[in-house]
Amino acid sequence: MGWGMSGYGRQKLPRELERLFWRKVSVGLTTEDATIAVGVSKSAGVKWFNNGGGISTLSLAEPSGRYLSKIEREDIAPARLFTIEGVVGV
Repeated sequence: MGWGMSGYGRQKLPRELERLFWRKVSVGLTTEDATIAVGVSKSAGVKWFNNGGGISTLSLAEPSGRYLSKIEREDIAPARLFTIEGVVGV
């Protein structure tokens, strides 16, 4: 399965994209222009906009502290895969 897929229903888009969408809206882009700029479907942008009543439902600041950045997660992933392969014997 790809990122954000739970096995049931539609795949969930990363919060990074939603955060980027809201940043675009906050600088004056329309929801349609923001979805194009971020590279998501118009329906995703409309859903995010309507769910929050036109206000972002998450912080626009990058997560910090206890959360790993995307780059940190990518650095860890190969090591974790190697460990799993060693345990499973693949």
